[in-house]
Amino acid sequence: MNIDYTMLNENRKRLLEWQASHYVNESHFFRLNAGCGNAQIDGYVNMDIDNGDVNGDIRVMPFKDTCMDAITCHHVLEHLPQRHIAKTIHEFSRILKDGGWLDIGVPDIELVCKAFLEASEKRKWNWYIYTIYGSQIKDGIHPSRATEDMPNAEGMFHRSGVSQRMLCDCLMANSFEVIESYHYDGFGTPSVFILARKV
Repeated sequence: MNIDYTMLNENRKRLLEWQASHYVNESHFFRLNAGCGNAQIDGYVNMDIDNGDVNGDIRVMPFKDTCMDAITCHHVLEHLPQRHIAKTIHEFSRILKDGGWLDIGVPDIELVCKAFLEASEKRKWNWYIYTIYGSQIKDGIHPSRATEDMPNAEGMFHRSGVSQRMLCDCLMANSFEVIESYHYDGFGTPSVFILARKV
């Protein structure tokens, strides 16, 4: 079975349209952009380890129980140790109000490994290896152009992998109902989008 890259690209457009209609600055909602990095969203509390409105670790957040209306978390979970994925999902559940929304985008390790195995030798070692292990250097520099003397960027390593099914199961085990889930092209990385509601 081959990866359907046309479908991944079509679903990327679908995701961008969804985000454009949902990431609207509405002041009466309290929403979190967890692990924002450089992708801050107006009208959200942008949180990252050192680059947000709130600086901190998304595994243990400084927010009260049931205070958020929505959480978005894109291309973040893979930077956490595997054993901390469920803990982080539980933390999202803790701070979300009942009926609150969570949208997650993350590389799908099953599709990423398949893409690596199907790729040309050049593409394997100039791109897909980094979709598995992260860029490992400062954001904005293509990893294949990194030199040995460049410092590591610890936050850019991938420390875990999830599949669509594993993440859906983890969400359901932490009081979420999965509303929608599909694969998409996450900047050249086969990824999964999941929209879930806390029940």
